[in-house]
Amino acid sequence: MRMQNKKTNEEKIVMKLRGITLDARTAKRIQFEKFKKMVKNFGNEDEDVVMCDYDRLGPTKEAKVFTTQITKKYKVVNNKSLVANNFTCYPFGYK
Repeated sequence: MRMQNKKTNEEKIVMKLRGITLDARTAKRIQFEKFKKMVKNFGNEDEDVVMCDYDRLGPTKEAKVFTTQITKKYKVVNNKSLVANNFTCYPFGYK
């Protein structure tokens, strides 16, 4: 989200993404411009995919804690509508 203060004309960019934990490592890999490029390349053969590593804490059956490193793959997904080449969205079944 890009915001601009009306009084000072200062521009601020804030990233709020569903399903993505924005820690320091992830914030370095996914910035606003990278995310914008991913959206603009949606549907093309050269779609961008971002891989992020996380440390996951979990319990064992013996009531101990263990750490596992997992890798998540982030890409643009749209399951709610059809997207035309000019980014116009149409509902499924539109004629």
